[in-house]
Amino acid sequence: MERGMALNFLCLAASVLLTRRAFNILPDHIVFISLHAMMKEFLILTFLATWCFTAFLLALQWLATGDESTTIPGDFTIIKWLLWIWFGLDGTGIEASVQFHAILGPGLTIAFAFLGNTLFLTILVSLLTNRFSEIVTSETVEIQFRHAVLTFEGVKSDAIFAYPPPFNLFALAILLPLRFILSPRTYHLTHVTLVRIFNAPLLLAIGLCERHRQWTTVSGRKLSRPWQFTGFSPHGDIQAVFDVEPPLYVQVEADELDGLSEMGFSDNDAVSRLSREMRPPVVFSLSNAKVGRPR
Repeated sequence: MERGMALNFLCLAASVLLTRRAFNILPDHIVFISLHAMMKEFLILTFLATWCFTAFLLALQWLATGDESTTIPGDFTIIKWLLWIWFGLDGTGIEASVQFHAILGPGLTIAFAFLGNTLFLTILVSLLTNRFSEIVTSETVEIQFRHAVLTFEGVKSDAIFAYPPPFNLFALAILLPLRFILSPRTYHLTHVTLVRIFNAPLLLAIGLCERHRQWTTVSGRKLSRPWQFTGFSPHGDIQAVFDVEPPLYVQVEADELDGLSEMGFSDNDAVSRLSREMRPPVVFSLSNAKVGRPR
């Protein structure tokens, strides 16, 4: 930018970044959760007040043009006077309102002072206080609702983060407009196909690494590094099912099946007889906790 203003505008980001950092550190704090809701109501009320402010500004401008015997203040001066009255800083606008009209000028400015300062602040404080008390009363519900919203936002953003950089920019520029052209099914198939294509090298590398590690374990060779990068592999859980002994009631039912087969019953007859009974599901415990037969 000209005259070295780029760094000056960049410094303004501190007011946003530091505030954002506070929201990230304490996302579930009741004060920050309340700020999200109160800011919406504050902006709506401020918009309505600005609309009324514009009405008084136009009224004073048109009133000033109707009286040619006095000096007409400029538009910037009128806005400055109204802002001072609105925030309760100075009453110069009330004293100078006779320049617009001897009677209507002071009447408009005094009415604006009542509506813009006294009434606006009263409504704003009562509205935000009521909103904050409602949030504090249902604090747990608000936190759970915020977690649900963040979960849905994360699921929606997975469509972009599924692409490795810089292909995520391609997805944002190309797939986002296609969303309004293609049908939902066609768009989903296109998205899944592109994700598989762009992530194919990484997925193949992970698959080969897991297969190589599994083959090395089966052959009996020890790995040079004991640390396992693929610690989230499901092969360990599958193998643990065969290593853990079944519960006692499962062994009892297996013995019953063996006894029936020795008495001459076929396996289909034995299974059909036992299937008519209400049997609990078989649960294999992969931890050190003791599991008894459910009652």
